[in-house]
Amino acid sequence: SNFQVLFIWLMAAAVGGILKLSGLSPP
Repeated sequence: SNFQVLFIWLMAAAVGGILKLSGLSPP
């Protein structure tokens, strides 16, 4: 259960990083 939550959190962080690198996210 905890592993699933951690995995989802990591995926969300990865998506945020990609958006930042793509310049789609505000500064």
